[in-house]
Amino acid sequence: MKPRRGGADVRPPDSPSPPAGVEVRQTLLLPLLLEGLDESDRLTILDVGDGVPETVAFFSRFRCRLHFAGLFDAPALRAEPVALTQTDEDPQAPFDAAFAELLDFSDETRFDIVLLWDFLNYLPVPALRAFSQALRPYLHRGTRAHGFGAFKASAPGMARATPEIALQFGALDENRLAVRPRQGGVLRGYPHTRTVLADALGCFEIARGTLLREGGMELLLEAR
Repeated sequence: MKPRRGGADVRPPDSPSPPAGVEVRQTLLLPLLLEGLDESDRLTILDVGDGVPETVAFFSRFRCRLHFAGLFDAPALRAEPVALTQTDEDPQAPFDAAFAELLDFSDETRFDIVLLWDFLNYLPVPALRAFSQALRPYLHRGTRAHGFGAFKASAPGMARATPEIALQFGALDENRLAVRPRQGGVLRGYPHTRTVLADALGCFEIARGTLLREGGMELLLEAR
């Protein structure tokens, strides 16, 4: 599925079963992300990835509009990360420019739900700050987000058997995620402590965090 800059109205298709080769993982905080939502509510949802069929099928029961940002594979974020952060100039400046282009939604857009997956684990601190600043205008006080934090490079969204391989996530149901290896291979990881993440991602506060094995954390965030 290709990124869709302007979003797409979702109509209820038949819910697909996970295909062969897709791992199913339990999620503890996704139900809290959806708590209080009614299927008749009109929702605007940002998925920072390219989107997968499971996510589309899951949210088809809501009257929602899904935006797939395709940030994991954005060349402006993946090209020469060391050069971007080790410079005499403001290390945040190139990321400010990148996210201003990547998160260029219409002025009236306000997201109710943001699906971060493990995207934050692939951003250095200057990029986290730039992402937060670019996203802030599209949030409201009721916006919630879900994602995974990493406290070490071999942890959380990385593949358990082969931690050097990044993963792609989808919402299978309220309690389960569909997980598959991300096409395109390895992404450079930037583990962050909860304190660093909370400070750099100023548009959200961490409402709940659940420790996972191998130095990871599942996160529920709320807009500040």
